[in-house]
Amino acid sequence: MEEKVKEFLESINKKDKIALIFHNDCDGFVSGRMFYDSLKDRCEIKIFPRAIEKDLLKKLDLKDFNKLIVLDLAGTLIGDDLNKLVQKKEILYVDHHPSEIKLSEKIISVIGKSSESAARLSYDMMEDLISVPDWLVLVGMISDAGDKHKENMDFIEKKLNDVGMNLKEFKEKIVFELNYFLAYFEKDLEKAFEIFSELNDLKDIGKIRKYTDEVKKDFEFYKKDFEKNKEDINGIIFYYFEPKFSIKDALINEASYANPDGVYVLVSPRDNYLRISARCQTLKVNVREMLIECCKDLKNSNAGGHTKASGAMIEKNDLGIFKENLKSYMKRISEGNI
Repeated sequence: MEEKVKEFLESINKKDKIALIFHNDCDGFVSGRMFYDSLKDRCEIKIFPRAIEKDLLKKLDLKDFNKLIVLDLAGTLIGDDLNKLVQKKEILYVDHHPSEIKLSEKIISVIGKSSESAARLSYDMMEDLISVPDWLVLVGMISDAGDKHKENMDFIEKKLNDVGMNLKEFKEKIVFELNYFLAYFEKDLEKAFEIFSELNDLKDIGKIRKYTDEVKKDFEFYKKDFEKNKEDINGIIFYYFEPKFSIKDALINEASYANPDGVYVLVSPRDNYLRISARCQTLKVNVREMLIECCKDLKNSNAGGHTKASGAMIEKNDLGIFKENLKSYMKRISEGNI
């Protein structure tokens, strides 16, 4: 596979039109920037930062591109479409999410463990080609909970030492700021990537703070509201809220890290759907399986992610059914039927 990746990258030239499709979180942005910076002077390349959702690739106009690079997007939701597209286009796919979809052998697939990140996989693959600073690789890893896995800590601690920060300081000053930044630009991700591509020195983080203050206020308000209005659904800590910015993942991560044994489900609206995040850091409940099970019979729904951290999307009018499904699922766990 390493030879196939090398051959794919080295063959890229001015005749190629490449669609670079990546997740809209820090891990996706970092891995996306690695490829973009390495290839932008060698070919025509267009970025497509996107949220993970079913039929994502069908919604993109990809007819003019002969090659696709797809990063940090779960195969459970896009695997079937990748298999169809590879009949007409060359595809490099880099991901670390569990998936039941078997990918075509024609797809150059670099699939890491759940504990890995797309940023680290891309870094290891392109170390001789990339020009992005190492601290950005750290951002990608830590934003995707890479610091919660022992196998990553030697790498993380070495890079932290290089920048002269401890983990707590790096999270608060760098990772959280970039998470808030992406939340601010949720509806203009191309603009976000343009600014993100200009971040080279740690001091450049100061350039994005003019965007993050408003998001922080939103986060602090709902952090307090969460404590007041969270519900208990058979042991699940459930919270529905309507923030101005996309802060759901930041809020659920903070809560679940503070109480690792808790099972959390947070829901907020976006467009015509409800976006759902679930967390359980101790694997008391496999939240990936839980969301897939609780969404499987809901129209236009999808679910996927990791065993400790997963996400889903449902139609707004299915919220009541979804909550009943959660209640039933937890009851079956308590009875030993799951």
